[in-house]
Amino acid sequence: MSHRDSLIKKDKELHKPLDLFNTGFVGGGLGGAVSIIESMDVTGTVDNQTSITGEDGITYKTRRFTGNGTFTPTGDGQIQYLIIGGGGAGGGNNSGGGGAGGFRTNVTGDTNPNSQALDALLDVSDGTTYTVVVGDGGAQNGSCGSNNSSGDPSSITGAGITDSGGTNSIVALGGGRGGVSSSSGATGGSGGGGAYHAQPGGVAATSPTTQGYNGSQPGAGVTNNYHGGGGGGAGGNGGNSNGGAGRSSTILDSGTLYAGGGGGWQSFKYHTNQQGGSGGGGQGANEGSPQRTSQYTQAPTQGTDGLGGGGGASCCSGQGNACNCQGCTVGGDGIVIIRWQYE
Repeated sequence: MSHRDSLIKKDKELHKPLDLFNTGFVGGGLGGAVSIIESMDVTGTVDNQTSITGEDGITYKTRRFTGNGTFTPTGDGQIQYLIIGGGGAGGGNNSGGGGAGGFRTNVTGDTNPNSQALDALLDVSDGTTYTVVVGDGGAQNGSCGSNNSSGDPSSITGAGITDSGGTNSIVALGGGRGGVSSSSGATGGSGGGGAYHAQPGGVAATSPTTQGYNGSQPGAGVTNNYHGGGGGGAGGNGGNSNGGAGRSSTILDSGTLYAGGGGGWQSFKYHTNQQGGSGGGGQGANEGSPQRTSQYTQAPTQGTDGLGGGGGASCCSGQGNACNCQGCTVGGDGIVIIRWQYE
């Protein structure tokens, strides 16, 4: 065994990695070298452990939480993460699309929304158990015409964690619900789209960090602004009726987009289909005829689970049995992914 190898072996036994030989820097200069964690015990709703080579050339092990759980490291070290909140539900009555769940990352090569700096590396301690909560997508509350709910936050919580505001949790907020009838979209990780009659879109929250973009206010329509605004996404504001774009992360690969906004509703007066934002945003409904029968030209879809997409908006109004409240859409559940250096 070489002198170098013996030093590394001895150092692993002490759980204090030598920075001289571990030179993977992350966080845009916010953190030092990534420390080695020998193993990780996990519980809950979590995918099998995988190994990947990151954009920085370092080999990591990863775990992907699709539901609540815990992780407990063997050895002191540092964790990289992607945390996505649950997407907001699309509105159910001539409404706006749901906003995407908040997007937070400290992964090398990633960017946070609105030029927000990368989060610092997460220091974790040997034998300490950390709790993971994955936020549900926003749900339908009562009838389709009622205000649907915003998404729930996702988080990592544990002793020694310090986030903006001094909490012991790192939190990605839930997306804002889409505005319903003549109401504005809600504030959230990304804001929900405003309802018709040019109701304001919800704004992206700025505390504990800025995690997304605003929902849109519907622009001038043929008559009475008969369409709803798109929900904001992690990559951009909601459009006139299209959902805001999502944002990519390199935590597992280089191509997955997360946190797209939901598309808004459009009246039969328009002949374009409104799309959800890339990254799991649901598409908005388009009414099929002036009589507003139960048949849509385009039916709304829900936000995608595991991506935190906002739900697409539906119509649920009109004359007689108009639309029959088809397709009330929920937001997509969030996700928490962690990775760590192990060799």
